[in-house]
Amino acid sequence: MKDAAGTSSPAQTSTGLFRFAQAGPHDLAIFRMLLFGSALYIYRRVDPSGWLTYREAVWLPRSFYEWLNFDLLSQPYMDIATWLWRASLAACTLGLGYRWMAPVAATLTLYILGMSINFGKVDHSANLLTLGMGVMCFARASDVWSIDTWMRSRTVAPVQSEEYRWPLFTMWLLVLTMYMAAGIAKLQKSGFDWALGDNFKLLLIRHHY
Repeated sequence: MKDAAGTSSPAQTSTGLFRFAQAGPHDLAIFRMLLFGSALYIYRRVDPSGWLTYREAVWLPRSFYEWLNFDLLSQPYMDIATWLWRASLAACTLGLGYRWMAPVAATLTLYILGMSINFGKVDHSANLLTLGMGVMCFARASDVWSIDTWMRSRTVAPVQSEEYRWPLFTMWLLVLTMYMAAGIAKLQKSGFDWALGDNFKLLLIRHHY
């Protein structure tokens, strides 16, 4: 709602800020580089073909592997998928072909990092990363500081837009929801024993050994 002078009322202004206020593209570009770049670095030595050794003994499909009847790729195709995964992460970090590489990176991250659940290993460490890549598939995260922009020789800087705010806002909601759900689950299952007992010490020891 606007007053006689044509300015927005305080109520509309505060609501707009809470939802998707306009923002520049630079914060989203920084997040793009941090998200995909950190994934490339953290998982640089991951070799999913190692799971093929245990395929016959302990393979038990779970989650989307079971729903979609997915199976492990054979060794040659697993090597290709791993190479393509790392290449897509690098391309997204640099903003090269981002529109096409982001869905590839998100899909292969879900497939490769999700393999462990089919062998009885529950791993929550990549949940936020995987969901974040899903969000970034729909984000205009390569409008600045990217090879895509450099190749287009764009001379006009992108304008302020809600398109640069909603992906970051969605990530805030994901972080909030995941930590809140984890806290509620801990309180429901064990009360304060999870914090006051030996749980935290055992988690640290298991992480290093």
